[in-house]
Amino acid sequence: MSGPSPPAAATPVPQESSSSGLSVLWSRLAWVPLGMLAAGAAVLLWRRMAGGLHGPLTWPVGFCSGLVLGGLAAGIRRSGRGAWGPILFRPWWLADGIVTGLVLIAGASLTLGGTSPGGVLALWMPLVIGETWGWTKIRGRRQPGARWSEGRRDLSQRLVRFRTPGGGDTIEAVVRCSLGPGERSGSVHVPFCPPFAGPPRVTVRQVSGPKARVRVGMVLAQGLRVDIRLGEAAGGSPQMVELMVTASG
Repeated sequence: MSGPSPPAAATPVPQESSSSGLSVLWSRLAWVPLGMLAAGAAVLLWRRMAGGLHGPLTWPVGFCSGLVLGGLAAGIRRSGRGAWGPILFRPWWLADGIVTGLVLIAGASLTLGGTSPGGVLALWMPLVIGETWGWTKIRGRRQPGARWSEGRRDLSQRLVRFRTPGGGDTIEAVVRCSLGPGERSGSVHVPFCPPFAGPPRVTVRQVSGPKARVRVGMVLAQGLRVDIRLGEAAGGSPQMVELMVTASG
């Protein structure tokens, strides 16, 4: 007669870490520079249209204004990465495009008639340099699929995990779903190891392949499932759908 079975080991319950608290605080603070830039651009545009801005712009004022606007744009991109950007805007370029648009509105409103070429150059030089640098960094980070999967038809998943300035984690993954002849739907699973403290914020976009409807089926701290459905069944040859997945928590 066998003895009593040993008690099952207790499953550890994940605890909220202090880094996740910092991540939440940083995500909230990410709205501050965005609000400042939006409010400043709106006020400058309104003042310019109402005729409230007079006199040519001197080069010291123009240079300082360019530095302030460029600094706000850089702060938005740094704090917004992994915070408000992935939440609000599905296309990877839209959030940064809005930032660039606000910078251009503010700069154009400050470019007053009669301003010397030196004053115009002092205002726009920091803006052009800052935006060029910002978009160069964005394209390098936001389009890893072409780098990671180039020449690798056997690649099914590749993940990169990095820390955000606020102490949180962000995972960027390229995943592929292969559909055989006659198949119309499929699913891919993306694991998170180690898991997030809770269900992360997730965005998914299709990078290549036949036109498909992509839907996030389930999001857990340990991973997620993405469902893919083609507009029409695959023909006589297999079809490959490549996705870009971003998870932040």
